[in-house]
Amino acid sequence: MAMASATAITERRFVPEAGGQTNFLSRAEYEAVMLGDTGHGKTWCLIVDALGVQFQATTLGMRAIDVPTYRAIIFRRKTTHLSKLIDESQKLYPSLGGTFLYHREGDPGPSWTFPSGARIFLCHMEDEKNKFDHDGIEYQYVGFDEIQQFTITQYLYLQSRLRSTVRGLFTRVRGTGMAVGSGWWWVRKRFNLSEPGIERFYTGTDDPETNPKGIEVAADHPDARSRVFILGLLSENTYVNRQEYEANVKQLGTRYERAMLRHDWDAFGGDFFKEFDFTTEVIDPFQVPEEWPLICSIDPGWGGICAASLLARDFEEKVHLIGTYYEQGRNNDQNADGIYDFWKENIFTSGRTPNFFIAGKDAWAQKDRYAIHQSELDFAGVFQSHGMMLQPAVTDRINGWGTLRNLMSDRFFVFKGYNDPFLDEIVSVMADEKVPEDIQGRGNDPKVKDHALDNVRYGCMALYVPHAKKDQPKVPTFMKKALERRRAQSGDGFKVGMS
Repeated sequence: MAMASATAITERRFVPEAGGQTNFLSRAEYEAVMLGDTGHGKTWCLIVDALGVQFQATTLGMRAIDVPTYRAIIFRRKTTHLSKLIDESQKLYPSLGGTFLYHREGDPGPSWTFPSGARIFLCHMEDEKNKFDHDGIEYQYVGFDEIQQFTITQYLYLQSRLRSTVRGLFTRVRGTGMAVGSGWWWVRKRFNLSEPGIERFYTGTDDPETNPKGIEVAADHPDARSRVFILGLLSENTYVNRQEYEANVKQLGTRYERAMLRHDWDAFGGDFFKEFDFTTEVIDPFQVPEEWPLICSIDPGWGGICAASLLARDFEEKVHLIGTYYEQGRNNDQNADGIYDFWKENIFTSGRTPNFFIAGKDAWAQKDRYAIHQSELDFAGVFQSHGMMLQPAVTDRINGWGTLRNLMSDRFFVFKGYNDPFLDEIVSVMADEKVPEDIQGRGNDPKVKDHALDNVRYGCMALYVPHAKKDQPKVPTFMKKALERRRAQSGDGFKVGMS
């Protein structure tokens, strides 16, 4: 739905490029994102869009910044990234009478104030808790630069700050980004990336982290909110040296090239799992031979998310992730029933009983027992009563992730359409800053979604068969004897095969 034609935006240096920029700046939907190539002018679009120049051609009859009570805010995730917003705004806002203030007590961040009294803030939201810094503040515009770097809870919480008392000045949520970042998993689920420019309507759900898209409804539904995705292309931006820009990006490797220059939504398996390739490792399902070892690995969850994976190993030691069980808020008995049905009704294994069931150490803990269910049995005991005997998984995190990443080079495959929770998590996880061999939080951060990953880690450790290494060249007998004599003479503990 267009709010105004591109010709309505004609002030000085505020004319957008034809294509994605023009389309994005003319949208009237409640939510709009422009995603695609790097270098298509994402930050510039948000800086211009926050001005609300388009409202001149609506019933409001003036720019949003001509309304004294107008308040807009544009976010970057990290404090260090704010300079990009500030630099871009300083190229444009002074010509409209804007005055910049880096800090004022009580303000959420740096700001521009316009002659009418309207204000535009430029802020970071580095930590999850920073979203609460805006409690009690009303905005009519909220923008997210590099939206894929934010969490969905940050994105949605700021929408609770949107309200307007000025007739004709409706609220807007805007975002720009590309297919690289820890939040890409929810961005790609929330917006219809296969339908650029198509407006759809949605309501929320009780658990947006599980269902970021929400529920699609008719436009006349009382809670309907409109949403649209706009494709942005580097080729549309005539202000950049395209050849030089592309050459610089290509230095990062083919996956970055696919994600940042060819808007390949599936280019990345996330920051931590760089070895995972959606194009080759997500495959069409098939009937699993009965001779293949089958395993069901489980992450108990304890009142939160309980997850289970069904995996098989073929004759070439390749591991196949057949399906993922992922449920929240169920007690142990409900999860035992659900996981039993999960493998029993699997069409690709014909309901074959797994060769063994494994689970994390929490399965034998008694914690939160009374808060969750009345049974005296622990998680493993409940599963045993349902006919599933659990065995302890190998839970070493560093070796587990190393094994999974080793398999991803050419021996790990995921059945398409049956493992969305795993694929969501593999896209989102980042390496831990202090221990880069582990994922962010090292299993202790509740905001890091890793339940399906933990399952697969357990399963791969159980199924993994290392490729045989080539025989090392044998040390001739005379050399062994010479080395032994040297060791005996020097007494330095020198041994054959050690350095």
